[in-house]
Amino acid sequence: MSYLTFTEVLENKEKRKTLIFEIYSNCVLGKIKWHAPWRKYCFFPEGNTIWDLNCLKEVNDFIVALMRDRKKTQIIEEKQGEENFYSHLDSLTKF
Repeated sequence: MSYLTFTEVLENKEKRKTLIFEIYSNCVLGKIKWHAPWRKYCFFPEGNTIWDLNCLKEVNDFIVALMRDRKKTQIIEEKQGEENFYSHLDSLTKF
């Protein structure tokens, strides 16, 4: 049974490359957001919150899914970039 709700947040109405999620259970308990120095999504708990193993596992599973989706997106973008590059080369060699 899940007690946590993960909600995407748009800060300053910016288009972001990475996502930010707030974690709720009657109130905001923390955020999951990209931590550039570690090159991964990390959990930032609010002060004075208590976490048991089940809640931490939910947060961990959510981050694992985010990282898996991010990796899939990067692979797709790389393939599209290669295809665009090679189609551009083909157009240059037709002259």
